[in-house]
Amino acid sequence: MGSNPTLSAIAITTGLGLDHGAQPRRLAGDRDGELATGAQIAESVRPLLDEAGIAAPEQSDARAEWLARLLDSVKLRAKTLPEMVQRARLFFPGPVQYEPDAVAKHWKDRPAAAERLRRLRAAPEDLTDWGEAALEAQLLASAELMGIGAGKLIRPLRLALSGSALSPGIFEVMHLLGRELVLRRIDDAIAHRSDA
Repeated sequence: MGSNPTLSAIAITTGLGLDHGAQPRRLAGDRDGELATGAQIAESVRPLLDEAGIAAPEQSDARAEWLARLLDSVKLRAKTLPEMVQRARLFFPGPVQYEPDAVAKHWKDRPAAAERLRRLRAAPEDLTDWGEAALEAQLLASAELMGIGAGKLIRPLRLALSGSALSPGIFEVMHLLGRELVLRRIDDAIAHRSDA
């Protein structure tokens, strides 16, 4: 595999650990080429989350299962541990920085984008099940009620929640963010679209 293994090409197994010495920090792997689990990666990511000012160790320790699931979600798109931390940032509270190209593409019609987000925001507020399947069913029902394809909701929603046109699956993102943060980010996006 060479001297610079990446997250997506190598594995971490219990007892192997991560290379903390050289920058960029990369995973050390085993001979089988299996991917590390989020739980295995979490041990090395926790201090990096703290260094980046994203989450103190006690915050990530208190939500260990959630952090492991989050890392499982982003690990295929990251090559180094710092890149993984950057990709994980969207799942933590804080302002979203909207990518200008994504805004130009997915929010080009400001009034329509804001109205779709307003209507979409009202629907999940009353959901009792915040699981991925329930979130998907709710979004599909909203799209049908609006007489539009689901993509016309998913793309602006993805941008509202992540600041990017690319993210892990939108329903997984919503589930991991949780109701409160999803609704707050939709509100922020509506305000951003109204002010733009």
